[in-house]
Amino acid sequence: MAEQDKAKQISRRQMIRAGGLTAAGITGAALIGCGSDDSEVASSSSSSNSSSSSSSAATQAATATPTASGLTAAKTAVATQAAATDTGPKKGGRLIWGTLTPFENYKGPYTSGSVMVPNTSAFWDTLAKYGKDSMKPEPHLAESWEFNSDKTQLQVKLRPGLEFHNGKTIDSTAVKRSMDLMDDEGTPNSQVKGTFSKYINEVKVIDDKTLTFDLAWPGDGIFDVFQYAHIHDADDLQSYVDLKTCNASGPFKFDFDEFKPGEGFLGRRHENHYAPTHIDEVEFRVFQDASALGLAVDAGEVHATNNGTHADAERWMKDDKLEVGVAPAGLASWVLGMTVTGNGGGNPILDDPRVRRAIYRVIDRNRLATETFQGLVEPLHFHWRSYSPAYDKALDRDYFNIEEAKALLNEAGYDSIDIDLNVQAGGDPADDQIAAVIQADAAKAGINFNITLMDAAERRPLWRAGKLPGAYLSSFAFYSLQPETLAVMNYQMRIPNSCAYDTPKYQAIIDGFAGASVEKKAGLIQEMNALYANEPWIAPIVSRGYVWANSKKLKGLTTDILSTPYWSELWLDA
Repeated sequence: MAEQDKAKQISRRQMIRAGGLTAAGITGAALIGCGSDDSEVASSSSSSNSSSSSSSAATQAATATPTASGLTAAKTAVATQAAATDTGPKKGGRLIWGTLTPFENYKGPYTSGSVMVPNTSAFWDTLAKYGKDSMKPEPHLAESWEFNSDKTQLQVKLRPGLEFHNGKTIDSTAVKRSMDLMDDEGTPNSQVKGTFSKYINEVKVIDDKTLTFDLAWPGDGIFDVFQYAHIHDADDLQSYVDLKTCNASGPFKFDFDEFKPGEGFLGRRHENHYAPTHIDEVEFRVFQDASALGLAVDAGEVHATNNGTHADAERWMKDDKLEVGVAPAGLASWVLGMTVTGNGGGNPILDDPRVRRAIYRVIDRNRLATETFQGLVEPLHFHWRSYSPAYDKALDRDYFNIEEAKALLNEAGYDSIDIDLNVQAGGDPADDQIAAVIQADAAKAGINFNITLMDAAERRPLWRAGKLPGAYLSSFAFYSLQPETLAVMNYQMRIPNSCAYDTPKYQAIIDGFAGASVEKKAGLIQEMNALYANEPWIAPIVSRGYVWANSKKLKGLTTDILSTPYWSELWLDA
């Protein structure tokens, strides 16, 4: 992160009341890597890091209490809170979580997207997940793992005593069947399906507790698969799709007797989970709109939500009964996409990368972050966060420069241009604000944006086909995963993509990751960054800044970098 951005980040976090949602531990609501219409380069040291994690995992298994790095930090927060009240974490109670997304909208069990991420993690677990503030994986259902010397194979050992919610044993065969089922033709499509089919050649059962993953794409990309690959009983899949049962693996059991479509759903503690929760039950209460949810938070009817608005945040930060935070910049962002003509849509002016670089330079990200969003978001100058293997400090700089934009436009042969800037009608109100600021600044460089509105039903198929007529605003994510995954999971960066950007050079970079050694992968990442800088088709703007709020009665709320709460650390001080 550029130095000026660090200063802004500090000032933003100083605005947030400290507490259960600490600045480092707050994560946002969405994994919108497909768009609203949806550390060091790896080296041999990764193997030693895995061994270190494995050692920690062995201790966890012995105590039945996870103590990996992120969980340790969460425990520290819980201990601090407990010391302040002279009480430890209390057992029991029902946590009420406000949400805008009904459970029946979740097309699981394998996909993870949108605002359902915190919700689904209550019911499903994975082998491993990234940590609270880094991409170092932490053990979940897996107890430990170890790569071979060239990272073409990963051996995973499961924790002892794992069970699905109905008591059925989770052994290596059950994990393999769950993994293999993701790629089955009869399984609902999912975002993780693409990474599984590309990254993994075969999952092999060694014994009841040991599996090996033979990797088509060597290296740490396998942990991106683990992040999203929920472990579900393969024999239960059709019953789950029919919304009759849910034999999953997470810390809470889904109670279908309490399931009310459009109204709410309930989870009860899974007593035989490796990290059983302090809380007896979690009730997800569904609200029809953000206004109704905001009023419920005001009235103390819910303990927590991840669906607050910026207007809510301003009000809630004045309420001494609440703790308020926003999503980290690495979770999701706004971007400006520039559609070229390769798929029969777009605008021919945008075929020239100099024009696209000019547009990149008329976006005043710092102004949008500090003025439009009052410091509740962070400016994003390039795709990667500081902990990404692809992060390059030289590329993480303020690009806003009207004179540079003019010069690039002139170099492309234009004094001025007219371009549509498409915004989804009835979408996030912030879309209109962002579009207006960009439109005013762009005009100073001779780039005349015509802001157009399009209903989601009309816009989405055009967006997915790369046929929107010009530029557009959208959401964006998956830039906090391994760099190659951005070009696999993200609809705006993969081939084909929403901007119709498809060159032999880019395809060669993506294809090069298949079978690439760690050293070759580092070189491909450099090539990818150079391409993103010189021929941009997606311009990051600011982080989404999803607002979380929780009652001070809720203790120990912290999450990983992709918004999964550490459910075992939560407790109610009622």
